[in-house]
Amino acid sequence: MKQAFELAPVVVFGAVYFLVDIYAATGALMAAVAVQILFYRLRKWPITGQMWLVFWLAMVIGTATLLLRNPVFIQWKPTVVGWIMGLALIGSRFVGRGDFIERNLGGAMKLSKDGWRDFTWIWAVGFVLFGCLNLYVALNFSEEAWVTYRLASVIAIPVILVLASGAWLAARGEFADSREEAGNATEPPG
Repeated sequence: MKQAFELAPVVVFGAVYFLVDIYAATGALMAAVAVQILFYRLRKWPITGQMWLVFWLAMVIGTATLLLRNPVFIQWKPTVVGWIMGLALIGSRFVGRGDFIERNLGGAMKLSKDGWRDFTWIWAVGFVLFGCLNLYVALNFSEEAWVTYRLASVIAIPVILVLASGAWLAARGEFADSREEAGNATEPPG
């Protein structure tokens, strides 16, 4: 349920865009991220740094879009989010105790230090590249094409990053130890 709820602001943005216009969609996005934060607080769910980043950027960039009546600001938001997230992942390699991804997924996956490093770099570079792709679409295609891209990319980007990192880690043999451990756990002793 949380994952679907995290996508809600972008879906609201797209729906309102196709029903009204970019400015109404921007206001709806701002309202949706505010409702999302409020809902998480009421449910006592943790609010991630990424959610706060999206909230504040939606508020600041959304306000600029509405006050200046220029959609280029809201079109830059996914790029800014992607670049900040990519840089934060790279920075996590050098600050704190291990990679951010390792700290959050370390209990779910067993990887070598090199595996965690590669996983982090794949996602960091992916976020930066997808930020660049967003700008390319926003600056070279129609507003409607950009909104359509934005709706599709919300689902496509994580899927692409999961597949790319999984393929890379599998090719490096990172999952071999996990399969061996699972195989040993199911074999009868003796």
